[in-house]
Amino acid sequence: MGPVVPPVCLLTFQDGIEFYHRGFDRELHQRTGADNPFQHIRTKKGGPCSDLSVADWDGDGDLDLLVSDLHLPMRYFEQVDGRLVSVDEDRNPFHHILQNSIHRRPFMVDWNGDGRLELLLMPNILERLGHAQGFFADELCSVT
Repeated sequence: MGPVVPPVCLLTFQDGIEFYHRGFDRELHQRTGADNPFQHIRTKKGGPCSDLSVADWDGDGDLDLLVSDLHLPMRYFEQVDGRLVSVDEDRNPFHHILQNSIHRRPFMVDWNGDGRLELLLMPNILERLGHAQGFFADELCSVT
């Protein structure tokens, strides 16, 4: 068996999440309608999804999704029977930090290699574009 080829997701401003599957021919093929597992995910205010993160947060063996809206707390989608289902705030494992996620890009990763995922919340580039003077002269990311 050859290497596993992961699918690719792209966000757009008007249409939600566009899904492109990388085929065995190594080309990207767009999946639309029922073939797009993200077709039902839209932002709360109809604006752009700014960022997403995909990982098995709940440890059940399938991938889950965090989606950030530009001006609202991020939303958590759990995969149930192959379909992404929005988790209400009471059951959301991130409920106690949702307000900290506004204007932030979520990134789920096992940072320290202990087998448990951590959450990084990074500044959103769109928010910085809207508020920074001389943006292009500034560093996008710096290490101090």
